[in-house]
Amino acid sequence: MRVESVPHYLRKRSGGNVVVAFTGGDRYPLFRLDVWGENDEGEFEINARFEDCLEDSNTRAQAIALGQQEGPPCWWTTRPPVEPVGMLYTVEDIEVILDLDADKVIYTKQPG
Repeated sequence: MRVESVPHYLRKRSGGNVVVAFTGGDRYPLFRLDVWGENDEGEFEINARFEDCLEDSNTRAQAIALGQQEGPPCWWTTRPPVEPVGMLYTVEDIEVILDLDADKVIYTKQPG
């Protein structure tokens, strides 16, 4: 699948048994992602809550280790204890899409 086709696929399969793996290694079931659509810059946006990650979130752990100012650009709570809660991804952040029902890789990010 070409990267241009990914947004259409994500919307079409939102209720399916699909897993999306992002840069950094975090993997989410597609039905737990909030697939927003295009922003003002034309980038397709996807909201992921760290609590929905299939494993302990690598990105969340990195954010905690580096802190709000130095860590990845994620959302943090505003009330103590201040902690990271989610991440906004774009299609370019997707490394792999797996369709578990079909038992196959649907998309793999091409190097470069």
